[in-house]
Amino acid sequence: MNVMTYRLGLIPDDIVPGFSRFTFSADYVSLQDVFHHGIHPALTDNHSRGMEVIQEYLNDKVCIPPNLEKWTHAIHAYRQPYDKETEVYACLKEVMKTCYFVDAEESYETVLKQATKWVETHWDHDMAHNFVRARSGDLRSIRDFLKRFKPDIRLQGFDDVDAYDIQNFVPFDVFRKMDMSIVRYGMRLHNYRLKTAIGRITDAAGRLQLCSGVDNCIVEFRKPLQNFCHIVYHCYVRGDVVTWQPNLTMNGGHETNREEAKAVAKRFGGGTGTFCFRTSLETMSKMLDLDQFSLTFPSLCYKAGEKPGHAEAFLRREDIKIWGVHSNIHASHSNKALQKILQALGERVGGRKQILVDRIIKAAVREYQAQEAVITQFFKTRRFIRIPGSQQQGLFSVLPEHPLGNLLLHVWVLQHMRGNTILDANYENTSVPLEDRIRAVVEHRQEITGGFVKAL
Repeated sequence: MNVMTYRLGLIPDDIVPGFSRFTFSADYVSLQDVFHHGIHPALTDNHSRGMEVIQEYLNDKVCIPPNLEKWTHAIHAYRQPYDKETEVYACLKEVMKTCYFVDAEESYETVLKQATKWVETHWDHDMAHNFVRARSGDLRSIRDFLKRFKPDIRLQGFDDVDAYDIQNFVPFDVFRKMDMSIVRYGMRLHNYRLKTAIGRITDAAGRLQLCSGVDNCIVEFRKPLQNFCHIVYHCYVRGDVVTWQPNLTMNGGHETNREEAKAVAKRFGGGTGTFCFRTSLETMSKMLDLDQFSLTFPSLCYKAGEKPGHAEAFLRREDIKIWGVHSNIHASHSNKALQKILQALGERVGGRKQILVDRIIKAAVREYQAQEAVITQFFKTRRFIRIPGSQQQGLFSVLPEHPLGNLLLHVWVLQHMRGNTILDANYENTSVPLEDRIRAVVEHRQEITGGFVKAL
């Protein structure tokens, strides 16, 4: 997909030699140009503050011709709220309509000379009336002035003034000292900037560039003929990697959105997530070539302090499976219960309770070392987060037939829970010896509360 932007440039003025006029036109660039190099995407809305930034750059003193500083004024564009054009477009149009671009050595004398030449060669009805009104102002002063050239003139109102062809009896020479009026009526544009100023808002190819890079955008997904299918993806770009986060609350979080979000992630995400997923910029470009996807930049802002939006989703309680971890072996159990466990393990069952407990702990150390790889493999492909105070709906199905299965799982979770929150098979807390950890669980001095939910 290519993104529309603006290509800026200067063209020689057709009247004033050495002066240039600003021009701009639509151009198309790649996603890399926008995200990596900050080329302005023309399809952004009016929250980017691009108009403000362009005006700040072009109104800066370094853009003002030194010899024309007194004759320049700030560029101030305005867009009507009901206008279809964007603020950036309105600003570029204002620059095109009001500014000459000149070399640094241009002087006021050059401007006055060109304006005088224009007025002399265009001394017509409208031009003469403009100068007369600029000189005299009120009707009485105009009458006194014109009687010097036409004594029999009769003026009852301004309409009478307009009825006379003043250019035929009042020569331009009598106004030659009215420099301000000569420049006003003799120059089509009345604001000046250096030709080098354009480089402050463009890249080397002349494309509008107001920042060094863009790191987020919105992509909307709609499926034809499905009224409820509308997914808004918040996309974040880091290098060549795009992270897609769907907002699943559109249309009240309709189930169609969730199913389609899964399908999109499966088709384009390459197994990087169920709902949220990652792609390359190249894949993103191919996705945007499809009719279902559309790109916008509502969070793009060229001024500091603005933050992009974020994705949201409704979670239905009945859809959230909460797993628990619970050891079914405690030192407080009866001798008969402890002997039953030892018998299942093929251990001796005689002795008082403390001997039975110690025997189970020794067996648990041996069995943990034998079964640790099995438990680790289960959690390597599944990530879980502990939710304190949550109500468990079931236990993890790991070692379901093993007499010490729940105890071993309980110990493994304590050994691999990072920050007391995240189950991470690649992390292990070895600060407590294994036998001491098992004894603490069996003696009910350490346990896991709450439940675990699967991370997306």
